Amino acid sequence: MGKKRDDEMLEKLLRSLPEQKDTRSREEILKRLQDDGRLSGKPSIPSRRRKKWRIPAAAAAAAVLLAAALLVPAFLDRQNGSRESADAVLEDRDDKAADQKLGNTQDESEKSMPAESRMMMETDEFASKQAVYADELDGRRILHIGLQDSQAVSLPVSLTLTGEQLSEKGLAGDSTDLEIYRVFAGELDEEALGFEDYHPYQAELKEEGARLDVLLDDDHGYDRSAAAIEVFFHSLQQTFPSYEEIRILDSSGNPAEFDEMGTVPPIHPSKLPKTPYFVYTKYDKSQLLAPSFMQRADSFAEAVSAMQTEPNDLFTSPIPAGTHLEVEQSGQLATVTFDPALSLGELGKEQADLLMDSLALTAASFGLELQLRQVEPSEWNGIDLRHALPAAAGANPRAMTIGND
Repeated sequence: MGKKRDDEMLEKLLRSLPEQKDTRSREEILKRLQDDGRLSGKPSIPSRRRKKWRIPAAAAAAAVLLAAALLVPAFLDRQNGSRESADAVLEDRDDKAADQKLGNTQDESEKSMPAESRMMMETDEFASKQAVYADELDGRRILHIGLQDSQAVSLPVSLTLTGEQLSEKGLAGDSTDLEIYRVFAGELDEEALGFEDYHPYQAELKEEGARLDVLLDDDHGYDRSAAAIEVFFHSLQQTFPSYEEIRILDSSGNPAEFDEMGTVPPIHPSKLPKTPYFVYTKYDKSQLLAPSFMQRADSFAEAVSAMQTEPNDLFTSPIPAGTHLEVEQSGQLATVTFDPALSLGELGKEQADLLMDSLALTAASFGLELQLRQVEPSEWNGIDLRHALPAAAGANPRAMTIGND
């Protein structure tokens, strides 16, 4: 009863969250971007030492606007509930003059990458994929991890680890998610993957069966702003989805207290509302698939319906405009039928992959198998579409990249 009462209270508080306005001019936002060293075109130097956790300028701006309206549901149910400043940055990014001045194109971004980072992208068999399927793992394990984007968003990434990489670290195929995280999080080269330096967490992590305890360092800084807490909560959910309960504690083992929030309640990942997957465009214009935490769905059919509408400026629909489809569910099998028949070849590989992978990931979040009907050709990316798709095991797969000292 206590958990249900907490959920009802948080839902009520969410409804009362006031809207905030960003009154800054485009000129001011553009100047901030020009002064941001991350956009200067200079390649960053990967480092695996994490002495200080950083939050980007967009997140700091969001904190100023929203600190007074901080609520837990903003972190659990709303991917962009506290993101007016980030939206303003996105709008300015799309302005033609700003694009020309900042040289913000994918080609230039790739040219500015260190040689080893470009090599990693070229040799990573998963680098162009948005989902990894169970039958593709071939004995590999996935390190699920929520990585922080420069626009103050936590995005799910699936790092694939070979049996050799595991055994070199004294790990086995049945090692727990936390055991794998402890070994690899500190060595992960997040910047080479195009993300902020965020892991490992500024906390001691302990597991007891299906429960994970996160004992925060005294100087953790995760509660310094609305955006910081939102990223932290989302990252925990994306990094440890297999745990039934995640408790956020202080260094003494007591429930943590966050400013303007009070006692932080436990997170129950398996009980959180299911969310459809959308297309998220990073600042370098590369695209990933990510759940929109503000889009709640009680069924797969409802989730697919939500996926056809762009929820905000951060996310776009993976389903091409004008596409007609019907959803049916029988037991654990969900069927999506396109009418008229859909040609994946005419969509192009990138758009077709986004469509198929987003539907597969959304179905997997509901614990369902997915069957696509009236789709041509009958085989795509080695998957026989005449049968149910293999289970989607994770979003945005990448090979594990080890940072340098």
